[in-house]
Amino acid sequence: MDGVYDIEATAPAGLIPAELPGKDRDEKLRLMLQNLLADRFKLNVRRETKELPAYAVVVAKNGPKLEKSKVEEKDCSETGAPGVACHSLIGGRGRGLHGEAVSLSDVLPYVENWADHPLVDKTGIQGLYNIQTTGWLPMQPGPPPAAGAKAEDGSDLADLPTIFGLFERLGLKLEAQKIAVEIFVIEHVEKPSGN
Repeated sequence: MDGVYDIEATAPAGLIPAELPGKDRDEKLRLMLQNLLADRFKLNVRRETKELPAYAVVVAKNGPKLEKSKVEEKDCSETGAPGVACHSLIGGRGRGLHGEAVSLSDVLPYVENWADHPLVDKTGIQGLYNIQTTGWLPMQPGPPPAAGAKAEDGSDLADLPTIFGLFERLGLKLEAQKIAVEIFVIEHVEKPSGN
């Protein structure tokens, strides 16, 4: 199937309550998107586990350097923790990671968007953390940044870590391994139907 498609969809009013915790909201949106793709594109996928190159995220030699969140999971109830977005990250490669109450299961899929392999949690670390980082350098090879070049957050590009250094600052380590990871296999897709 050729082409690029812009998908604009609006959920019916009240379908996603404002007080719904971030993780539950994201899951509801994911299911709605899956249904939309199945309906309009006749998309049919299956899950499969396959051994692929990946990064096992493990605890570094000197232990984790993660700051505990001011809220606990129980505070992330239906009404949410006052002033804190639980399980919600903002930022990215250029601006760093910023989340006041996030778990590693929130962080790893988010960072995976900028990695060249899947990230698999092998730390055993549970709980919510306040994670605030700088940006990091892209994984793509290329010339070093020009002298004085600035990152999106205003810091010097030359001072930014790689994705490996970013995790080291958190007391974690990325180890290249072959790991069984879940993948999606597209079995059928068609050009989209109209509205």
